[in-house]
Amino acid sequence: MTTFSITTLGCKVNFYESEWIGERLVNAGLVRLEERESCPDWAIVNTCTVTGRADRQSRQVVYQTARRCPNTKIIITGCYADRDPEALRALPGVVGVTPNSAKASLPTKIVPDSPPTPPVMSLRSFGSHVRAYLMVQNGCNAQCAYCIIPKVRGRSRSKPIETVLREIETLTHSGHPEIVLCGIHLGLYGHDLTPRTSLGRLIEAIEAAPFEMKVRISSIEPMEFTEGLVRRVTDSEKICSHFHIPLQSGSGKILRRMRRPYTPQSFEALIQSIKKHLPRATIGTDVMVGFPGETNEDFKETCRFISSLPLSYLHVFPYSERPGTLSQSLDGKVVESVKKARVAYLLELGKKKREAFLSSWVGHTDTVIFEQRKGLRHWVGKSTHYLPVYVSSERNLLGAHLPVKIVSAESDFVWGEI
Repeated sequence: MTTFSITTLGCKVNFYESEWIGERLVNAGLVRLEERESCPDWAIVNTCTVTGRADRQSRQVVYQTARRCPNTKIIITGCYADRDPEALRALPGVVGVTPNSAKASLPTKIVPDSPPTPPVMSLRSFGSHVRAYLMVQNGCNAQCAYCIIPKVRGRSRSKPIETVLREIETLTHSGHPEIVLCGIHLGLYGHDLTPRTSLGRLIEAIEAAPFEMKVRISSIEPMEFTEGLVRRVTDSEKICSHFHIPLQSGSGKILRRMRRPYTPQSFEALIQSIKKHLPRATIGTDVMVGFPGETNEDFKETCRFISSLPLSYLHVFPYSERPGTLSQSLDGKVVESVKKARVAYLLELGKKKREAFLSSWVGHTDTVIFEQRKGLRHWVGKSTHYLPVYVSSERNLLGAHLPVKIVSAESDFVWGEI
């Protein structure tokens, strides 16, 4: 019996690709072990390189695996494998480094006589997870000054609408009541297809499909979240009213230095448009602090801007220099202690935004998909609006899809009654 494990770091696309690799290996007769369950014959590490911290975490996984399981053969893949394959080959226990461009052929490196690599990744199930990710797009055409991802993922490429619909149907029949559409540059979905299509048309096709499920849109850039897309989501009964729209900075000057093709004013107009059509929509954003040239006044401008917006939560992170990016050569580097202080301030602001948003749901009802049990009687799930919801019930609610009335709010979650 040949065994394997997969450790995944980074984005939803990476997690989707890991599930696809795992599904192929299981179909080839291998047995998948959970991380740290025991020492597998093969350990796959699907890495991220979006920040220096992600690099360190990827290396730590390899070192820990090699130390704990000295006889395990380690294969590294993912974005770090594209950016610096030689450094990864030198790590202990590593027998292979597979770039993203060859990730689909990774199973054949472990099982040479496994079926040929299909032209398009397509999953039958997302393992034991209640919510399933579905990669509909890969690659990125943007030229943000700080980002290495276009160099390690390549140009945007999309799955045809018919392929996406078949995969949604398969995942729904496998017992997943919610599908998350994900991509590296999701807003460019369909622009590379012939005939050209769009994310809005994909949503229309999903809405018209006969199968029942909830669909959530992953992160989408503000310049690609058009008024037409807002209206399509508003009119949909299947698309969740939860959107993650990266801001990065509230300073127009810093956005220009970042090569982000929008302004704070256009970002604000988008958020207000969404709230006009969907008043209870959950809207989260990413904020980067400490980009080269960011002064104290620039940071204050970002804080004032974020404070003025009806945002539900923030993801805050410090700028991390990436080799080969334009920002590496920019002047005005911000010292680490200042970055740390700015992150802490925005995290506190984000906490207040989140608490206010959760409290606004008390007395309202939302539909919840329950994902796990906590203790003897408590069940936890995510609602259509992505609220973390706790309920008490003697019933087995795993995978159940039920309306829940929100009765109270904590700092990070809400309590509800079925």
